[in-house]
Amino acid sequence: MDVIFVDTQKPRNATIRSPYLLSNVTSTRNILLKWSVFDPTPSSGLTFEIQFKRNPQGIWTTWRTGTNGTRRYYKDSIAGTTYFFRVRGTDGAGNIGAWSKSDSTIVPYDQDQKVISRRGFINTRLTEANKFYNGTLRYSVHPGFRIKYKFTGRSVYLVSTLGLGRGRAKIYVDGKWVKTVDTLP
Repeated sequence: MDVIFVDTQKPRNATIRSPYLLSNVTSTRNILLKWSVFDPTPSSGLTFEIQFKRNPQGIWTTWRTGTNGTRRYYKDSIAGTTYFFRVRGTDGAGNIGAWSKSDSTIVPYDQDQKVISRRGFINTRLTEANKFYNGTLRYSVHPGFRIKYKFTGRSVYLVSTLGLGRGRAKIYVDGKWVKTVDTLP
């Protein structure tokens, strides 16, 4: 007697991960995505579809389909944009799983793109080999120097390393003090 197995179970438990913020952990605007989906019948040949959208109001767009890898770099990011990603699996029998919960990555502006005034902060390191975002690092060596950025949005980030010889940064938004960031360990 022959036994015929019919796969009717959809892949499930889809997850996707991306870094929260591109910063000094990367020197490019490439976003590393990692995903997984559980297939209850793993012999059926699982493939993935990955979608993205730019900003919360964006439209979901298919980026990759039919791929069997579980990690890839998204290389077309634009500064000043938040990207959202989601994944779902399709098994060899054609069963399509549900979309994962989305994960997001903020791609900040490079340091000079939104500067409207500065006193100091003229020291810059720009090399392809350094580990800072887009290969740039802007810094000041004197207390009291200022840099002013113009932006529209709901949040702003100061990305810095901690260490001896660093200092404190007073953050103002619309002329009002918000927080002092201490970069000393």
